[in-house]
Amino acid sequence: MIKGNQKDVQPIPATMPGAKGAGIQWLIAKPEGAPNFYMRRVIVEEGGLIPVHQHPEEHEMYILSGQGRAEQEGESTDIGPGDFLFVPSGIKHSVTNTGPGQLTFICCINVVGE
Repeated sequence: MIKGNQKDVQPIPATMPGAKGAGIQWLIAKPEGAPNFYMRRVIVEEGGLIPVHQHPEEHEMYILSGQGRAEQEGESTDIGPGDFLFVPSGIKHSVTNTGPGQLTFICCINVVGE
């Protein structure tokens, strides 16, 4: 068993073109020995966004705090604490912080092509 605390994991700024005020904490990934799924905590600062993008990994998101909007293939929905989302592989999507303070969520992805 591996135990950690998010307070001990440094956020890495999101570097995709158009990202603003977003960081990722890799909580469980390859260094922890995870062979199939990775878990990360995403922080989107007030006014920040993760722009429209797509990738081969499906992922599941669970909103911890804040308010935002998630878009997938042109459909938009408001998100807040307790909401969860599934984004299939290859689907264009984005997340925007629409509220005051941080929008934070857990995002789990399957390991693809390493």
